[in-house]
Amino acid sequence: MTTNAPLVIGIIAAFLIGNALVIRKFHVSQDSVEQYAVGGRNLGWILVCFSYVGAWYVGAIYTGWVANAADLGIFALYLGIYSIGGMITMYFMATNVWIWGKVYNLTSITDFIRLRYQNRVFSKFFSVVVVVVNFFWLIVEMITIGYCFQVATNSVIDFRIGTVIASAFVIAYSYLGGARATAIGNLVQGIAFAVVGTIVFFIIIWKTYGGPTPLFEMIQANMPEHLSLKGHEGLWMSSVLTGILGAYCWPQIFNRMFMSKGPSDSKKAVFVAPFLVVLVTCGILWSGLGGNLLPGFPADHQQGLFWIANAYVGPVALALVAIFAISASMSTISAVSHSIGVMLGTEFISKTDTAPLRKMKNQQVATLTVGVVAIIIATLNFPNLNNVALAMYEFIIQAFVPLFMGIIWKRGNIYGAFVGMIAGVVVALVGFFAGSAAFTWAGGFSAGCVGLLVNFAIYLAFAFAKGEQSHVRGMWASLSVYDEDGEYVAGGKEDKEAIAKYSM
Repeated sequence: MTTNAPLVIGIIAAFLIGNALVIRKFHVSQDSVEQYAVGGRNLGWILVCFSYVGAWYVGAIYTGWVANAADLGIFALYLGIYSIGGMITMYFMATNVWIWGKVYNLTSITDFIRLRYQNRVFSKFFSVVVVVVNFFWLIVEMITIGYCFQVATNSVIDFRIGTVIASAFVIAYSYLGGARATAIGNLVQGIAFAVVGTIVFFIIIWKTYGGPTPLFEMIQANMPEHLSLKGHEGLWMSSVLTGILGAYCWPQIFNRMFMSKGPSDSKKAVFVAPFLVVLVTCGILWSGLGGNLLPGFPADHQQGLFWIANAYVGPVALALVAIFAISASMSTISAVSHSIGVMLGTEFISKTDTAPLRKMKNQQVATLTVGVVAIIIATLNFPNLNNVALAMYEFIIQAFVPLFMGIIWKRGNIYGAFVGMIAGVVVALVGFFAGSAAFTWAGGFSAGCVGLLVNFAIYLAFAFAKGEQSHVRGMWASLSVYDEDGEYVAGGKEDKEAIAKYSM
């Protein structure tokens, strides 16, 4: 791939060392659950913004999605559309989620589910679904890191070595520094792949194709089908829908709403992140759109972006592309391992009477254990794991109904949440094992989308049949306790301690 592997290795090593120095510089000792799990709820909007972007964008965009762009054309651009939709969804969730997190000391997505539906069996079921789904992505991102090292260095660094070195580094600072360390890492890595990366990719597009206009003219002349969704409309809509609705069901994304100083800091991200989303998506995927028209484009299209950077710009560009992909993977690994660790440490290891400091230690141990197990599995290099991870969207969106509806609507209850989500997961499982042939009647929509409709219908039916649970009144009363800036409002409807006692 490159004629100068030492240069590439040196640039990547310098970037990793820079990451370590910045994270160490801003390290804060972890002395409480709130500090470890949600960064003390005092992260500013810039950190929150890049935490969203860092946790959102996976390294697989630079490999699997680029391959999809080369093979399927503009179909792959659904990524940018659903990312923007997901950000808008967050805007409507942020206020309620932050206030409830503050009033009831929530530190994870499953803490919210347990509070909202008052049922530990359901919260454990919910946890299992989101942890299993998320764990696949954790492994895929670790494999992606190793793949980037191997491709960019002409196999001087084997993918297993790259996987272990980079992943162990990320797990170490996530274990030691908790949410704040992941946020600082996301900032460094997000600036690298979202800001610097955007500039570099548009340079690559100009060097390779002569600019965006010549690129699309070339595709129109030689592969016009790549500029159309004809024949894939249902699948494309399913991909967009599952992406938008599933966005905040990922615990590492949802938890970012607990970390800010107040709801307004979370919402400010909506006014910045979508611009980064558009630029990042277009820069990366446009680079791969015309790949099949380039002489010598690799048969393994996942290598396409690295090959283009090296062939048309040079080894420095190749090293930078590798850094961008590694940065995106590192951001995801830190956010996912930490969020899973917090969930497992709270939901399955700690008991209700566990001392706070012991609970934090449990979360740390769970984070470390999850990371080590994922590294071991990643080095085994299972085939088709990326396809399995993509299929996990079909399952994660089943969490959307009890989550989102539970945030915006009082009337939903445990019966509809539990039965509906089980039904949705079962339908998604049928689609996973039976294949799309089982849902040909659905007009191209996926099994997960069909399951979502079933899930939603059941939730509504029980909501109207059974009505709201009594504790929900206290939750909604608590929304008057803090304002949009996260400041306590004296003279709210009820005292916050009374509300907490009433609801729990």
